[in-house]
Amino acid sequence: MTQRGAARLGEVAPRCLLFGLAAVGFALLVLALAQGAAAIDPPLATIATPPNNSAYDAGLTIAFSANGSTDPDLQPLYFIWDFPAERIEGPLAQVVYFANFTVPGTYVVRLTVRDNESLEAFANVTVNIRPANAPPTAVMAAPANGSRFFTDEFINFSASGSVDPDGGPLTYFWSTNLSGPFGTGENLSVKLSAGRHTVTLRAVDNRGGEDTAVAQLLVELNVPPHITALPVSPAAGFEGDGFTFEATYTEDNGEEAVGVLLVLDGTPHPMAKASGADPRAGQLYTLSLAPLGGRHAFYVLADDGRYTNLTGLLEGPDVWQNARVLSGDARTTIDLAVLPPAAFTVALEGGPFPADPAGLVAVSGAYLVNGSALSASNYTLEVAFVPGPGVNASSARLHRLVAGGWLTLVTALDGPPNVARVVGTPAELPATYRVFAARASAPLNAPPSLQITFGGDLYPNTTVDFDGGNSSDPEAAALLLAWNFSGPGLSTGWLPGRALRLAFPAVGLYNVSLRGDDGSGNIAYRNITLEVRERPLPPTGSLEEPLALASLAAVVGLTGVLAVWWRRRGPPRKEAYEDQYGRLYTGRMNEEKEYSQLFEKFA
Repeated sequence: MTQRGAARLGEVAPRCLLFGLAAVGFALLVLALAQGAAAIDPPLATIATPPNNSAYDAGLTIAFSANGSTDPDLQPLYFIWDFPAERIEGPLAQVVYFANFTVPGTYVVRLTVRDNESLEAFANVTVNIRPANAPPTAVMAAPANGSRFFTDEFINFSASGSVDPDGGPLTYFWSTNLSGPFGTGENLSVKLSAGRHTVTLRAVDNRGGEDTAVAQLLVELNVPPHITALPVSPAAGFEGDGFTFEATYTEDNGEEAVGVLLVLDGTPHPMAKASGADPRAGQLYTLSLAPLGGRHAFYVLADDGRYTNLTGLLEGPDVWQNARVLSGDARTTIDLAVLPPAAFTVALEGGPFPADPAGLVAVSGAYLVNGSALSASNYTLEVAFVPGPGVNASSARLHRLVAGGWLTLVTALDGPPNVARVVGTPAELPATYRVFAARASAPLNAPPSLQITFGGDLYPNTTVDFDGGNSSDPEAAALLLAWNFSGPGLSTGWLPGRALRLAFPAVGLYNVSLRGDDGSGNIAYRNITLEVRERPLPPTGSLEEPLALASLAAVVGLTGVLAVWWRRRGPPRKEAYEDQYGRLYTGRMNEEKEYSQLFEKFA
């Protein structure tokens, strides 16, 4: 290097050093200015919750949040909350929960945010504190607790009477433990499924207060009632008799019957409850009626208020009538018991007729007896006759026209006024009857006198012994005897023999006929009616049966005394030929009639 160059370098070096020092100083100044500018920026205070001017109930916990507050230096902040008469502060007080607003009013809460260089920022929020909310009172006005309903009916629910003490509106929510929510509103009508329901009403006010009411309900599947008709008792009788109808009513839901009707031949008759407190266990309904004559049928109808049910058609009762039919000339009558509809006639016939029986003359007109009925008992035919001069009135006998000839019948005589009487069966009709008598001078062969004796209990399927051995013929002729039995389940025809044994198959009235033939053309008949009854129950050991038997014995004794008096009250009559002709039968008929009249009068 030259001397001149070295000298020039010495001049430049100090200048460069000064220039460098100046640059460094400038940089440091810029850095200092930059740092000084950052240090003077304060933090930002923000209140996220609650919203300004929001309203809360007194005593309610309110969340005060400073979320959103920041520091430009990104340094941690210190939070200060100033409440009326209270301060809450600290680095962890970014969110505080305050519940000390117990007095209604308007309050201002101040938030102070401080950074680490003691720079501060502020924010305010206003809250309105209203009185504390009083919860509502829920009232379930309907249905009543413990009520019962059916699945097919609407249930009316009502929250009437529910109230909010603050006077605010209420919202209602209905639910059941079995099917959950089923509606809203103060009133509603719904159907519920079968089961035991716990129904809950929840009443909510406009400030979130709520209350509940609960009721227990039983909902059942509704079913129709059950009705069973019992047979009428008795099954048969006469007009004027009382007949008892009974039916059992059962209702699975326990509903009492609104009505139980007996429908007899299409006509309804209300029945009355006789026994039974619980429809589920069954109740007895009865009715007593006295129907008119005829064959009847009935059924029973029951109504539980929702459903009806009825029984099948039952037959009964059979109500008989005591009928009397008079001929046009009023000289002939027929008496019998009939089951209507029935039509019986007695008419005077004009002939022609077969020849009169040998040695006899007609002393009455000929009468045609005809008739029909559902059923009929044995009839009694009475024909008034006029013997005329030279005729033996006591020999008068009713005859029936059979196969072109006149058949002599067993005849009872009332004379005077000269009335001939016979008993027959409806199966013989139609038939023509006439009274014939012998002339006084002509000797007649008297018909046999027939007697029926029997022994044994008159119960179904119990053997009874019948004997006609006490029968006799006035002329001592040997008698040919035959028996005929008819009644319920029995029609034997004529069975020859003096005695026989027979068992009746069922309960009811049976006609027993004994026919006697003396071999000379005289045929006589003896008829009796027997009643076969159910076998009585064994005695119970009480005094009722002995007392009843003693009473019956007393009545029978009194009846016997009165019968003797009755038979002796008239003057003795002269024994005549008719005493030989039908004395036993006639006496027996009179005695039976008198005993029956006395027993009915004094028993």
